[in-house]
Amino acid sequence: MKKRFSDKLFEVAGFRFRLRMDTTNPLWNEIGRYDCFVTESDDPASEDVLFTLTVDGLMRIPSPEPVYSELTEGPGGHTAALYAETGGWCFTIIPPRKSTPVFSLHTDFTYAKARLRICRYPSFGKYALDNALMLLFALKTGRHGFLLIRSAVVEKFGSGYAFLGWDEEFAREQCRLWQEHVPDARFMADGFVAVNVQDGVLHAYSTPWACDADVPCTVRECVIKSIVWIYRDQSNTIKKADALSSLASVYKGAERFRLGAGMTDSIMKNSGQIMESVPFYLLGCQPVAESAIMCNEFLTS
Repeated sequence: MKKRFSDKLFEVAGFRFRLRMDTTNPLWNEIGRYDCFVTESDDPASEDVLFTLTVDGLMRIPSPEPVYSELTEGPGGHTAALYAETGGWCFTIIPPRKSTPVFSLHTDFTYAKARLRICRYPSFGKYALDNALMLLFALKTGRHGFLLIRSAVVEKFGSGYAFLGWDEEFAREQCRLWQEHVPDARFMADGFVAVNVQDGVLHAYSTPWACDADVPCTVRECVIKSIVWIYRDQSNTIKKADALSSLASVYKGAERFRLGAGMTDSIMKNSGQIMESVPFYLLGCQPVAESAIMCNEFLTS
């Protein structure tokens, strides 16, 4: 029986992209976090999109050796590989604690048209789809000065404060403490947030990859006033970070997408613009209310 494909159009940070899958594909029922980003088009065939991703077929890895392969996000992280194939590229990712890839993402040289092939195990379907969409979004928007960085963001009166760190749960906990103990503070996003400098001002946008069970997906935007690298320490102290630490913190937040020289150059360029747009701080603390109160008073004074 011939497959019948359905399309959905999404808009994230002002960019639209299209997802195309078999109408009966069960993955349509597993992408609820994308619902608030669904948008409409007057012309269903319009090519005014960043990319179109078609989900179809079983995983296929090109036979030559990859032109790039790296373990991202440190020990126990994802292993990403990039292959050259006729007419474009193929990306694969091995999840943490796995030994083989679970999907192959085949694109043209501009990343505008892509096909996702998933392994035989249904449990990896959502993982494959999320990572493929996120990777394509990062590759395409990087050329427009955007970065996807892993961060927890808290918002207060339209001003955002982004927390990054080696311990992602610790950064998330600091935002929870702000929400509980700092008047008018609320979670904006937690995960991969899209950021971009416009006229010297750093803007942050929620994405489908920056929400979980504790942070419902909503379309939000705020102006980032400060970026904070957070780490565990017995005392609650905060201080201005030097230029190298500032650059390294953003670079670390975007490392999932450091795939090859072109993307690495883009990350470095965009990280530099971000570093110049907002102050960076180092926060050493324990996960207690006093740390959030102190940090809020310091950053907003």
